[in-house]
Amino acid sequence: TVGELPVELLMAPDGDPQDALVLGGRLPLGDRRRHRVVGTVRFLDAGSQDDKWLCADRPPSRVQLAALATFFHVYAAAKRSWQRLRRQAATTRYQGVQLHPPDPPPPGGQELRPRERP
Repeated sequence: TVGELPVELLMAPDGDPQDALVLGGRLPLGDRRRHRVVGTVRFLDAGSQDDKWLCADRPPSRVQLAALATFFHVYAAAKRSWQRLRRQAATTRYQGVQLHPPDPPPPGGQELRPRERP
């Protein structure tokens, strides 16, 4: 699922709302929910950095990373073709996925649970 953060939250360097990709099942149009950012899809669009946040419940699998790479290589090629038709000389390319380190474990390496009331 591809989406963006609401304008009031964060603008990307290209002046548009920050793009976000959510791995997993299809989400309904207009759906708003919180997701963990597990990485960044690095993408250069017409000479400007246009990264996309990669969101998921867990780090992406090798299969998911391969699917992302295939999609963005094809997407970049299509955008370059469009730019050539419009006689634009800017560079567009997929630059890979930068995974973020996982959240640190809780203190003592144990799962944190709410305290029971006495």
